[in-house]
Amino acid sequence: IAGFGAAVEASRAHVADTSMRDAFEQRLKTICPDAVIFGQGAQRVANTTCVAVANVQAETVLIALDLDGFAVSAGAACSSGKVQRSHVLEAMGFDVSLSSSAIRISSGWQTKAADLDALAESWGRIINRARARTAA
Repeated sequence: IAGFGAAVEASRAHVADTSMRDAFEQRLKTICPDAVIFGQGAQRVANTTCVAVANVQAETVLIALDLDGFAVSAGAACSSGKVQRSHVLEAMGFDVSLSSSAIRISSGWQTKAADLDALAESWGRIINRARARTAA
């Protein structure tokens, strides 16, 4: 019981620390200023970011990030395994160009800032490629 209590306390400290998530989200916005971070400024869990760039399909980003070695998701956690527009974002009133572009990124207790930096760099390259194809 004492060990479980210590584990809970250790995890609470990690969950309450939003600094790594906030720095990651700032990095995403620096790379792509028109990216939308859903829930930014609201009280939310410290290990999850939901981000979208209008008119860049989530499926495109998911596949490219997977090829780069990153596991992310589209939509809500309750509909994992499906690549479809988030019903939660739709209910919140976000338009199709954003809600169909949303990806969800979750970090774990072993995630390091360097891991999120690498993910942000990969994400930026993918967004730029997708936009270049759309513009062509």
